[in-house]
Amino acid sequence: NHNVKGRGTYVRCFNFAKNLVSFGHSVLLMTSTPAYRLTPKREIIEGVEVISMPDVVGRRFRNGGLGLIDVMLRCLLILNRKFDIVELFDHRPSVLYPGIVCKYIKKTPNIVEWTDLHGTGGSLGNRPPRVQSLIRYYENFTERKSKFLGEQLVVISHGLKEIAISMGIPEDRISWIPGGADVESIKAKPKNEARAIFGLPKNKKLIGYTGYSHY
Repeated sequence: NHNVKGRGTYVRCFNFAKNLVSFGHSVLLMTSTPAYRLTPKREIIEGVEVISMPDVVGRRFRNGGLGLIDVMLRCLLILNRKFDIVELFDHRPSVLYPGIVCKYIKKTPNIVEWTDLHGTGGSLGNRPPRVQSLIRYYENFTERKSKFLGEQLVVISHGLKEIAISMGIPEDRISWIPGGADVESIKAKPKNEARAIFGLPKNKKLIGYTGYSHY
């Protein structure tokens, strides 16, 4: 995943990974370092091998998967280890280029995840106009072309599924896996009790959002 460890798509990746481990699989999760590092950091977390790749660029760039050192080290790791399958979470450089190495050099099957709409119609519109003009073509091109790298495409919403179909990806190659919650760590409380704790009205419909973004 392109986000820093503990944030954004890392949470989705890690929860998939730890459950795959519980079924007997060996899983390596490559992520970006949340703090400046000059060397990779390897950890075993709930049975998952997690490698936080180093870089010297700022946190915002590391979280965006834009670190050159990060990208190069991931490609080297892919070249020097054998995997049965590699899953790519979104299309930022730290994910896209190792994915290309996987598919065309190592001949390893890919699964591609589409968890956010980054280009036109998505988060691109939240950026300053000058930044939009600078990155629009690259963001749109890589976001959409990357979805053809996988033998299977996983989308997080029906909206992204519709876009994928309109791009020419066969529906039988698309799987919908929405966002979920860590039901082992998050303990539910009765609704009225939970609302009382936060001073929320008992009988109103509420919409909640949780995520990690700089917007």
